[in-house]
Amino acid sequence: MVGPLGLFASSPAAGNVGPEHALDSMADCVVITDDHEQVLRLNAVACNTFDVSEEQVVGRSLSAVVGRSPEAVDEAGTTELETVEGVRQFEITRSPVADGNDFQRGTVFVMRDVTQRQTREQRLEVLNRVLRHNLRNNATSIIGRAQLISDGQKTEAAAEQIIETTQNLVGVAESARDIENMMATTRPAETVAVSPIVEEVVSTLSSEAEVTTALPAEATAAVSARPLTLVLSELVENAVEHNDADEPYAVVSADRTEDGALQIAVSDNGPGIPDHERAVLDAGEEDQLQHGSGLGLWAVHWGITQMGGRLAISENDPRGTTVTVTIPTKNKSR
Repeated sequence: MVGPLGLFASSPAAGNVGPEHALDSMADCVVITDDHEQVLRLNAVACNTFDVSEEQVVGRSLSAVVGRSPEAVDEAGTTELETVEGVRQFEITRSPVADGNDFQRGTVFVMRDVTQRQTREQRLEVLNRVLRHNLRNNATSIIGRAQLISDGQKTEAAAEQIIETTQNLVGVAESARDIENMMATTRPAETVAVSPIVEEVVSTLSSEAEVTTALPAEATAAVSARPLTLVLSELVENAVEHNDADEPYAVVSADRTEDGALQIAVSDNGPGIPDHERAVLDAGEEDQLQHGSGLGLWAVHWGITQMGGRLAISENDPRGTTVTVTIPTKNKSR
């Protein structure tokens, strides 16, 4: 068989596996371009992942498949790509294809989805650090207060502090459990209604801040209810609990983007999000010298990753913050 520019030439022999079968048997996305960086072939995994067909993209640039040019592909780390399941992280390798004269006739791009692996490694590192940090500090505090009680000093106050510290420690453990349960969920076959989830989140708040919602009744998303509930709970709770305005408020609204995704915005008139906390929300990074002991912001980051969503933070005028979560509304179609 001789393919475009001779890239897929093969001689017939017993047991030969055709190039189409070889490509489609690979678990990773494969896209092959010619020496003009135009798409020649792609396998079924790539078609399914990026919701394209060979007829649509052959003869066009790589960006027609993955939304990025070859120059924008990062081989040193991971590259963020938009897929039918939302935003995913890929490790991408490129290999030149040469003819018999060592002249490069094209390039093979192999794209491996490493989102789950990357998130799991990050989660284990953060959970280990946070739990170790809290266990050490809280245990030290409990021992100190218990010694005061043993010595007959400040018995009532020390007992109250032991209870509070223990409750904080249990709360962190429960947060870790909720995160692990969230990350174990898979995308449902059907879309979920968003409005009931938002109303449930708002109804569980115990705050003096006024919380209003503005969501279309028909708003749906192709995500699991568990990560969406946890993400919205953390964002709304953060918006109202740390709001020091004279008349604190928060608004939860939703709208469609031009490409059909759902944007859920949580706005408030509070003091804003500190830079070291924004780093967790924006990129899943945290300053080790300033890290907090909680897991709430990490739950938001991992939940959005689990849903294949995006997050954006903007400042309100004259005061406050809007956190916008964009999530997919369509399930995998192929």
